[in-house]
Amino acid sequence: MAVLQWEQLVTHGHVRAARWRKAAPFLFWGAVAAIILGVFLALSLPDSPPSTRVAEAKNAYADAQRRAVSQYMQEIGARLSQPPQRVVQAPTPVEAQAEATSAIEALGRTGRLPEAVTRQTPDAFWRGDWQAEGIHAVEDERSILLGYYVDVANPNYGERPQVRRIFSLLRRDDEGTWRVYCLAVQGAQPCGSASIDPTTIPATMRGLLPAAAFEVE
Repeated sequence: MAVLQWEQLVTHGHVRAARWRKAAPFLFWGAVAAIILGVFLALSLPDSPPSTRVAEAKNAYADAQRRAVSQYMQEIGARLSQPPQRVVQAPTPVEAQAEATSAIEALGRTGRLPEAVTRQTPDAFWRGDWQAEGIHAVEDERSILLGYYVDVANPNYGERPQVRRIFSLLRRDDEGTWRVYCLAVQGAQPCGSASIDPTTIPATMRGLLPAAAFEVE
C-alpha cells in the first residue's frame, strides 16, 4: 500500500511539472507583450500639464514683481513730482505736445525717433535730470518711454512758472503701429492719451525701469 501511494504521488507531480513546462513559454511571452504594451501606452499619452505647484510659484513671482514696481513708482513719483530746484524755461503744454507728436510721427515713418530726442538709460531717465526743453527717451525694442517738461502756468495772469513732467509710453503692436499711452506717475501732467498704470505691466516696464525697481525684498 505504501508503494502504491508513493507511485501515485510521483505520477501526479510529474504531470503537474510537465504542464508547467508546456505553459512556461506562453507565460513568458505574455509578460513580454504586456511590458511592450505598457511602454507604448505610456509614450502615447499626452504631456501632463504643469503642476499646480509650478503655477503657484509663477503667480507668486509675478505678484512680487508687481509689488516691487509699485513701491518703486511710489518712491520715485514722490520725488519727481517736486518742482525742479532750478528755474527752467519749459514749453507750454501745446508746444510740448506738438513736438512729441512730431517725434512719434517720425518714428512711425522711419522706425526711429528724431536725432533731437535725447536717449537715456533707465537709471538716468528716472533720476529726472532732464533738460528744460526737448524730449528724453528710453528705448527697449517694442516699447519706448518719453519724458519732457511742460509749464502749465497761465501767462495771461502773470503766474510764476509751474513746471510739470509728462511721461508717455509708446508700444508697437503686431501690425507695426505705435500706440501711445500716458504713463500714470504720481504728480505727472496728463499727456492727453489713455492712461496706463506701470504696476500692471511689469513685463513691459522691465527694460524701461532701473533694475532696482524689480528687487524683491
